[in-house]
Amino acid sequence: MVLAVPLVPGAVGDPVELTAGLPFRTFLPAVPAGATGWCALHIGLGAAAGETARRVEKLVGTGSTVAVVVVTAVVVLHRRKAASRSGIEKHRSRGDA
Repeated sequence: MVLAVPLVPGAVGDPVELTAGLPFRTFLPAVPAGATGWCALHIGLGAAAGETARRVEKLVGTGSTVAVVVVTAVVVLHRRKAASRSGIEKHRSRGDA
């Protein structure tokens, strides 16, 4: 609180009565209440977002593993099929010569 007192007038304008229309003696006690409210809100939102992020991370982790396996299988099968085709073409060209 000792640090906040010198910073408050600069944050809201000096003097407070001119910018906010609120006497400083009324404004100053409201500062801790407002700060506490904002802190509680941000901590609550962070906790909720953190739980959701963990769930999404688990789903994305599982989904990406499945996607990598499927893509790898498709690539391997495609390359084998292409290799067998080129082998057949080479065999046919040798037989014709």
